[in-house]
Amino acid sequence: MDKQIKLEDYGVNATTGFLMDDVVADLPDYFEPWNRLSHDMVKLTEAGQMRDEILKMPVLDHSKLSSDGQLWRAHQIMAALTSGYLWQNGPRDVPKCIPRQIAVPWTEVSKRLGTRAGLSYVDLTLANWRLLDTDKPPSMGNIEDIQRFPGGETWSSFIKCNILVEFAFAKAVEPLENVLRCFDEADEVGITTHLEELTAALDGFIAQQKDYHKYMNPDDFFLKLIPYFASVNEVSGSPEGIIYEGVSEEPIRMMNASAAQTPGIKVVDALLGIKPQSQRQPHQYEFRDYMVPSHVQLIKDVTEKNFKDMVKKSTNENLKQAFKTCVDTVIKFRSYHVQLVTKYVVIPANKATKGNPEASKAASEGNVHLLSFLKGMRDDTKETSLE
Repeated sequence: MDKQIKLEDYGVNATTGFLMDDVVADLPDYFEPWNRLSHDMVKLTEAGQMRDEILKMPVLDHSKLSSDGQLWRAHQIMAALTSGYLWQNGPRDVPKCIPRQIAVPWTEVSKRLGTRAGLSYVDLTLANWRLLDTDKPPSMGNIEDIQRFPGGETWSSFIKCNILVEFAFAKAVEPLENVLRCFDEADEVGITTHLEELTAALDGFIAQQKDYHKYMNPDDFFLKLIPYFASVNEVSGSPEGIIYEGVSEEPIRMMNASAAQTPGIKVVDALLGIKPQSQRQPHQYEFRDYMVPSHVQLIKDVTEKNFKDMVKKSTNENLKQAFKTCVDTVIKFRSYHVQLVTKYVVIPANKATKGNPEASKAASEGNVHLLSFLKGMRDDTKETSLE
């Protein structure tokens, strides 16, 4: 029998899900230059002073970081400072090089963590939260984001919505683990029960995303936040990438931060045997380079269980129906995701570039690619059958 999967071994629990529990707000005193610029990131970026302040910094010794919590906070700070450095003067004045004060420690910290030196969903959400009152449940009024970006309440609302979505997914952790346990025990009745519980939790996960409509204005989201999410990827004006001074003399290309880097739904995909078609596989697997390595390992370990094959061979019609309903719920999630991206990215992008033929063409091409990818993932999910 394969080793039983216990999600806590992968840094996942039923209270916070995939959100990190060991988040730190401030690094030790040695890293005060980083702490100060992190706290002043919004003010310095909006005043056009971030570049000057970063260039005044020394190259700090990453080896003085002693815990995963400190390392992830350092990664997050470097990501934020890079975004401010690149974007402080808008899209017409984007540097082609990240200075060694950021590039060197960011690269080394990323190696220690097993991730890439690029802005990620971990930086934006999974490692970017704390409860204001630990005796009260998470809510928009009881969550604080640790790392702020320009965008004011639009920024804060977006991150808080993300965090609450992750808390909603945490309700899927226990049923998911129970499905895997019952699978190891060949308990088809138990699998059916817990698959139904997993589906109910996923419905709650989808319902939580309605908060985006309540708290987020599409035009504000696109105009105020999207540039900073791009960090060092191709839309920064450097399709070939950007130079990391002191690390490489050749440009390095990074992906932008994306909800596609969130691990929870990918674990569900792995359980249900939902796989991207060949043309989407390289992109899907590249997302893993920006995720927490233990979360990536969980996806791999769940995939190796071949859960779908067992359901396919079963004669238990209740089990098969529970499996199908769960797949249908993932399809519903992906359809809702398409709607969100259309509302908050595609339509505002078209509006923002209207009257500028070159920008409009670029936005249109980007939107076609984005929607094609998301709809393709939905189609891949629809192809997951027991036939």
